[in-house]
Amino acid sequence: MKRFLVLFVFFLSGAAGLIYQIVWMRKLTLLLGSAAGAVSTVLAVFMGGLSLGAWLLGRYGDRVKSPIAWYALIELAIAVFGVLSGHAIAGLQGTYVSLVRGQAIAPALLGFVRFVFAVAALIVPTTLMGATLPILLRGMSRDFRKLGYDAGLLYSINTLGAFVGTVLTALLLIRTLGLQAGLVVAACLNLAAGLIALAAIGARQSRPVTPSTAEIPVQEHGPESNRAMVRTVEIALLLSGFLGLAYEVLWTRHIIYVLAANSVYAFSAVLAAVLFGILLGSYAAALAMKNGNPTARVFGLLLVFAGIAALLTTRIMWLMAQEFISNRMFLSASIVMFVKSVAILLLPTAIRGSTFAVAARICVRSQDRIGTDTGRLYGLNTFGAIFGALAGGFVILPLLGLKAGLITLASLDIAVGLFVILRSERRIVPGRRTVFVGLLGVIAYVSAILAHNPVEQRLENNQKIIFQEDGPESSVLVVESPDGNRSLVVDGDVQAGSDPTSLLHLRLLGHLPVMLHGQARDVLVIALGGGITAGSILCHPVERVDIVELSRVVPKATALFGAWNNQMLEDKRVNLIHDDGRNYLLTTTNMYDVITTDPLDPDDAGMTSLYSLEYYKLVRSRLRPGGVACQWLVTRLKQEDYMMLVRTFSSVFPSCMLWNGELSTILVGLNGDSSATYDIFAAEFERPAVKRSLAPMGLETPEQLLALKLAGPGQIRRFVGEGPLNTDDRPLIEYASSLIVRQTLELVPEFRTPTERGQTDED
Repeated sequence: MKRFLVLFVFFLSGAAGLIYQIVWMRKLTLLLGSAAGAVSTVLAVFMGGLSLGAWLLGRYGDRVKSPIAWYALIELAIAVFGVLSGHAIAGLQGTYVSLVRGQAIAPALLGFVRFVFAVAALIVPTTLMGATLPILLRGMSRDFRKLGYDAGLLYSINTLGAFVGTVLTALLLIRTLGLQAGLVVAACLNLAAGLIALAAIGARQSRPVTPSTAEIPVQEHGPESNRAMVRTVEIALLLSGFLGLAYEVLWTRHIIYVLAANSVYAFSAVLAAVLFGILLGSYAAALAMKNGNPTARVFGLLLVFAGIAALLTTRIMWLMAQEFISNRMFLSASIVMFVKSVAILLLPTAIRGSTFAVAARICVRSQDRIGTDTGRLYGLNTFGAIFGALAGGFVILPLLGLKAGLITLASLDIAVGLFVILRSERRIVPGRRTVFVGLLGVIAYVSAILAHNPVEQRLENNQKIIFQEDGPESSVLVVESPDGNRSLVVDGDVQAGSDPTSLLHLRLLGHLPVMLHGQARDVLVIALGGGITAGSILCHPVERVDIVELSRVVPKATALFGAWNNQMLEDKRVNLIHDDGRNYLLTTTNMYDVITTDPLDPDDAGMTSLYSLEYYKLVRSRLRPGGVACQWLVTRLKQEDYMMLVRTFSSVFPSCMLWNGELSTILVGLNGDSSATYDIFAAEFERPAVKRSLAPMGLETPEQLLALKLAGPGQIRRFVGEGPLNTDDRPLIEYASSLIVRQTLELVPEFRTPTERGQTDED
């Protein structure tokens, strides 16, 4: 098989692999929840399958007569199981819900259940994917002396495909075709790769015959030293995989904070930037090894330089936070995010991207062991990545935070590199180890002084930090302005504030649905935020308020808003549930009179699932007859996107109303007829707690509150008309609203109160 065809089919395979990863992550988090534990479980199964396939199946490339033919069959098998995986995930939902619905399951057991379901959905295709690199490398490499060049070239072209797959998925695929169709596209790429490989097999595809099939010494030392050095490099490669994914977790959180962008484009930009650096580094390594072989010392130096480069990223982030690169220079904010992410991450990711090919040239002992040895190396590197992703989110961020965590990882990188260099020395010069350790300490100390705290770059107008903590799900910050107002910032986005504008919509989200219901007893609040919405609900004689909050750090910050949330965390009617809001609705048996959602930006990464058709159907299924659903809706969107979100909500709740929250709007949907009357509103205003809560916003009478109503069902139907809906399969709002700089929606002039227009309540 000609070399350019080998590279082309592996390019297709790489593109398919990243499409699968993104789509599988989206589908499984919809099923299992978006809590850090659930997301980490899915990632661990994905990476674990790759590691297992490389380790167990890679060796068959050395045993079969035609490795290329086996590679082609594997690609065809991936295509089949890739398409079936979407249906498997959908089919597993009923079983998962029946197992956990209404059950008080211990977190450890729930984690195990999620792991089992993720394995059932992904283990077969991911294991097959892991086998492709070692088997194809075995089939392509004809000259053992150029193994390093071949490994680097193959690794870079596969990463190039992954980069293209990431960009296409983020900008086009899911937005235009949807998740399930994305799996079909990925399967078509696998199918094409497999068929091209099969068609290209001919007389050229026979077992390579070269004079270098005998075992070739890895370095210039004796056999025992070589084996010891190979083990050292293998351990270092495993640790490099650990560090690489741990870095990515911290970099992603870091960049979101500094660049103030918590959209799907931010996550895709970081992933694309990482892949771009890896493909450049692996290709550079391939070129460097075309006519020469690296030593273990070179491998160690690469790790040292990778650690130093990682330390520089905080300084570069500070530069990228400045406005010399702005949206005005490009067609879209997503391109700006990618350019800035590449500038931040190119150097450390490129250096790390070169390590696999270098390690392969050092550790593969002979032509006849290419599949076995590269499979083991790839398996070790990927296995380390599993624990790096887990440690980054669950250990390093919560214990050390962003700045200290990055310094710690970089110091470990440098330490591992120095260890490899010392082990590669033929003769240890007295005192050299002491010098190396001292050098590591100096680098870490200088880095600690120079590194920036990303949080400090977000402060403005003489704000001061009164709370800061990083958790597995989010990084949480509370800042206070000179006027005494406080803001809750989660992953760089302001989620709640005590200023009058924020208080208006936060309190309306609590008061309106309870008043419109008239006799609410049981209330569910999705997302805690500053607790102001929940605190407003508690002004009424409700019996129970369940609050579902994903982050365990947010409640600590909520306590600092006690002056505005009525100290709601101390109220005995409150039941705080740590879970993903949507997963809770999917698995609970509780029924509610009111379900309201604290403000969450619909185009933030992961938040679109709380604005989808399927989510609203879940909400309605948990409402009693006559129940009320309430949803905050930002107006800083393109008008067609805003209309789509209203249309999606009203398709599930035809009896709905739109209320003015000043810089936002509030949708209220009725599950049947409302028992609310003017007399009920008037009676609620007689409650001292309700009056105290609404008076600061100038709402002292029922008439003033009712004047905030913008539209009833008839007006809403005329406004939104026919058009697309925001669904789980096509989360349009997540991908559409960031394609250009967001525009402020001017509310349609026909939206006036019924009194002003003389219309009926139906309007």
